[in-house]
Amino acid sequence: MTGIRLVDPGNVVHPSDQNGIVVVTQLDPMAVIFTLPQDQLVPVSNELAKGPLQVDAYSRDGATLLGTGDLALIDNQINPSTSTIRLKALIPKLSSALPQGLEVMILSDRTETVRASVDDVQFTLLLSVVLVVAVIYLFLRSLKATVIPGVAVPLSLIGTFGVMYLLGYSLNNLSLMALTISTGFVVDDAIVMIENIARYVEAGEPPFEAALKGAKQIGFTIVSLTVSLVAVLIPLLFMGGIIGRLFREFAVTLAIAIGVSALLSLTLTAMMSAFLLGGHERPGRIARAFERGFGRTVAFYERTLRWVLDRQPLTLTVTIATLLLTVVLALVVPKGFSSPSRTPGSSSG
Repeated sequence: MTGIRLVDPGNVVHPSDQNGIVVVTQLDPMAVIFTLPQDQLVPVSNELAKGPLQVDAYSRDGATLLGTGDLALIDNQINPSTSTIRLKALIPKLSSALPQGLEVMILSDRTETVRASVDDVQFTLLLSVVLVVAVIYLFLRSLKATVIPGVAVPLSLIGTFGVMYLLGYSLNNLSLMALTISTGFVVDDAIVMIENIARYVEAGEPPFEAALKGAKQIGFTIVSLTVSLVAVLIPLLFMGGIIGRLFREFAVTLAIAIGVSALLSLTLTAMMSAFLLGGHERPGRIARAFERGFGRTVAFYERTLRWVLDRQPLTLTVTIATLLLTVVLALVVPKGFSSPSRTPGSSSG
């Protein structure tokens, strides 16, 4: 597979262009980032799967070979504004092939902000997993019961990574954001399964029998919840334009995470419940304090619920008014690709 990408002035790349921009981001070895039209993603990926793909760097006139390296990275994320993909090559001896007196240095590395943004999202993802497990422990008040969803959440994310790899998706801001949001969804199925099995265990049934009965009873509920959550994401899959391109991978990643979570809840969670649930675990001081606070919260909720049920006409009126106000706000709120920014001296018509 051969091809020449020439360096031209300017930073505008179109899929029909014969030439593309080349960006140097590293000097030793020299890392070169260049672009290709998006229709080259599949053939280049197929060639790379067979083995190392050689990249040659030529002089401007195409007559002198400056250096030879290997293709190091293919960014599967398509740039919606140019319909191009980015590739990265490492060329060890390109600097020595330059004419005497010519020095190459990096003036601007735009990848630094991208890498920093991805690192922030990765930290948010890890923090959300830790917080989810901590909240589960506070409510379940059992270390053994907390281990089950604590294992299910990372495994759901790992399974999602595998499906993303098969689909050719990359870890970018949108896919990482989808994984971060999914941590709140993937734990729901595990909690529902654990609570139902624990109910039978507390009633005196053996853990294994309780797991079979609880999984059989709650299985349809988990499947229906999963289908409902995925159905909400369907409109994002069929959106057109730039917004559709941006959010399609987000919606698919989130749907994959939800589906993997449901599969693990019906299998792994039920199996671990059969082995870990059972017996009496004495709650600690923190668990007892939280139990007292949770009891007061439930009592307050019961009082307010009774107050609402005793005033059904007023409740129905408030509900209808809220629905109408929501429709009105949806019509009057400004709509656009992003929120308008106003600066001194700017105007819009």
